[in-house]
Amino acid sequence: MENSGQSQTFRDRRPDALGDLKVLPDELICAILECLTPRDVARLACVSSVMYILCNEEPLWMSLCLRKVNGQLEYRGSWKKTTLFLYVSELRI
Repeated sequence: MENSGQSQTFRDRRPDALGDLKVLPDELICAILECLTPRDVARLACVSSVMYILCNEEPLWMSLCLRKVNGQLEYRGSWKKTTLFLYVSELRI
């Protein structure tokens, strides 16, 4: 949501894209997303255009990453990429 045009479009689509969740403020939805696994967040991003936007916020992925990391962290250009790298690496072990 970088400019006012994008922000307005987000607000216009929000009620239809979120269905029953439209009554929840974005801050609460984001707090709920932080309780999910990266896999669940990635799946939820496919549900609607608004969920896609909320599920791709860098602060969310930073939180998921820092919750997972033990020791050294190699940043991969974005928090989402870094988090997914950590989880995929763990699956290979």
